Amino acid sequence: MRTFKTNLLGLALAGLILGACSQTATYETADLMNEQASAKAGFNLSPFGMGGENLAISDAPCIDDNSGAAFAQTFTGNYNSNFSASIKVYNTLNHIIYEFSGTYNCIKLTDFNGSEITLEGNQYKVPLSNWKHGDQKAQNFWVGRNGCSGQGSGQAVIIPTSYNLIGICTETTLSAGTEAEICEGESFTLTASVAADGNFTGGTIEILNASNVVVADAAVTAENKSVTYSGPWTTAGSFSFSARYVPSNTNGYKASIGGPSVVEVKKCVVGCDAESFSYVATNQNLDIVFSYNYKEAALVTLTFTLPQAKIEQATGTTYYGADGKAYLVGGNGTNLTWTGSVSCSKESPTTFAFKFAADCGPSTANDGKAIIWTSTEVKAINGVTLVDDPNTPENEGPYSLKHGLDNLVFSGCPTK
Repeated sequence: MRTFKTNLLGLALAGLILGACSQTATYETADLMNEQASAKAGFNLSPFGMGGENLAISDAPCIDDNSGAAFAQTFTGNYNSNFSASIKVYNTLNHIIYEFSGTYNCIKLTDFNGSEITLEGNQYKVPLSNWKHGDQKAQNFWVGRNGCSGQGSGQAVIIPTSYNLIGICTETTLSAGTEAEICEGESFTLTASVAADGNFTGGTIEILNASNVVVADAAVTAENKSVTYSGPWTTAGSFSFSARYVPSNTNGYKASIGGPSVVEVKKCVVGCDAESFSYVATNQNLDIVFSYNYKEAALVTLTFTLPQAKIEQATGTTYYGADGKAYLVGGNGTNLTWTGSVSCSKESPTTFAFKFAADCGPSTANDGKAIIWTSTEVKAINGVTLVDDPNTPENEGPYSLKHGLDNLVFSGCPTK
């Protein structure tokens, strides 16, 4: 049994060797034909949305006016052990180029009886039309070593070539999204453009939303290579867009993508005005109505500083203004803090009414004056306390609404 096993193993090894040898004659040609595909294999990105294979965006190479030869593939035929001829194949924007080197004197297409071709220098150029990236171009050449008549051993060789055309590069761009939020209903336009070398026409330029749905598209022509999208921006939110060029499958250009760009839309109250603050004071500045509107409808915390208004409630208790608004007493009765919703309209602001008595101070003051109001500060907006933050100058800590307003002073205190 041991001898039988050894012989069986020997037969198996012989079979493998014979099988390998039987492929030797065809390996060189097959390897050459597959070499290009192996060289270009790479990671492919998925296409946007629905579409055929022509929409796939890949990291495979593409060419411009000057780069076609960089992706050449070479095919070689041997007359004998001493002589050979080679063909370097690549494509430009408009031609597929067959560039000959080595030993050759006559070249014909496909077979000995074919027509002799004329080279430009060492090149045979074939115009391209109705082609796309990845199309395979196969051509066999009969190459004579010493002329067109010799067919003897070592005098001619057939060189098969197969080349997958490299598409022409395109560059798709999408304009930037909003730098700052826009309000619902405001206008904003995104523009997608595509550019490429050569006589670039055909295909479409598209803008897509975050769901990869085309929201705008245009045919690429000699006169137009862009498309715009202008909304509508009727709903608040964050909206992302991208752009792509979709080739026609007959113009040789590759697909490309651009973006993303984001449009930020916010809900704005119609009719809001810029923030403003003012007052009207009567009765020697003891009866005061302050008027305030914020730049949008909001919940705002305000603190009124009242150094010598007579507020007899203790710190931490509630003080009621002349209009019934409730304030928290602070600073030993020198400030009042209120939180509530305020108007955003300068025409109909939120008002704060007070009827004060003056605290003239000790009898030794004798200056005849009591400072009733010095400032009003915004302490919080929508429940968020304003803190010092150099990155947000508008809300750099609690900010005063006083601006150029004068202090309110009562001048009826004793002078002696």
